Amino acid sequence: MLVISLFRFNGILAYIAMLIFAFAYVYRSRNKIQTRNYLASAAASLIVFLLISVIIPKQLNALPNPPGMKLRPIYQGYSAVYVSGNENDLNVESRKTIETVCTPKQMNEFYNPYFADTISSNTPKFLSNLSRISTGDAIRIYIEAALKHPGVILGDKFNLSVTMWSVTNDKFSYNNAYTTVIQKEMTDEFGVERTENKLTDAVKLLASATLMETYLSNTLIWRTGFYLALEFILMMYLLLQRDKRISLFIPAVCNGIIVFLTMPAQDYRYLWFIFLLFPFMVLACSVDLNENNKGGSS
Repeated sequence: MLVISLFRFNGILAYIAMLIFAFAYVYRSRNKIQTRNYLASAAASLIVFLLISVIIPKQLNALPNPPGMKLRPIYQGYSAVYVSGNENDLNVESRKTIETVCTPKQMNEFYNPYFADTISSNTPKFLSNLSRISTGDAIRIYIEAALKHPGVILGDKFNLSVTMWSVTNDKFSYNNAYTTVIQKEMTDEFGVERTENKLTDAVKLLASATLMETYLSNTLIWRTGFYLALEFILMMYLLLQRDKRISLFIPAVCNGIIVFLTMPAQDYRYLWFIFLLFPFMVLACSVDLNENNKGGSS
């Protein structure tokens, strides 16, 4: 979980949840060795997290993504409200803030329910203007929009995350198995570049050979909704059995929640954890703990 937290922001919730879960476990156990190990590992992981996320980038003068990058899915929700013709239900200040980034005409023209970058790619200085809106204000306006029009906001979320829950190719969605193109604005204004090498060539080859060739390969390789459905069945089984191994699903559930809320496009890079966790979940749930305990007792 630490690795996911360091390199993908959607792992943060899982990391925090696991820290809390482990703390509750050692607190209830009252075992001094477990408590010591927990404190040591928690401290070490937090130190590494700070090093990788804050100290090292600062020393390297690394240029982080503009704040507006993480607000794109939120702005997509605003645009959905405008496209549905319900913008007048938002208060005046909220509309003024939203329209500092895009005009109503631009939102209606470039809103793509499956791809948040359509608006940003076609609107001059989109990321720069969006970055001027504080995260607090952005979330406040988004909550306001969700309370006024929950169906519009929720529908927008499901559209943006269709590749997460759909078990087959959705002909209406943009489906990028692996991002190989960087927005022009990111290069021109923020200096972000990608170096092509043999690895990126191999990824492109794999994506082109499997993404749209057959429904079977598309489902088994790129459609994580297939594995998400199976993981949900496993989770329900353990829940009904009151099996303590339900805690194994904490990372998957937490990551899934964050990805659903923040996913800006149909990119596999946001969803690989679902595919990766599936075989381990199956193995963990296939062992009968009661039988093992009986064998150990005899």
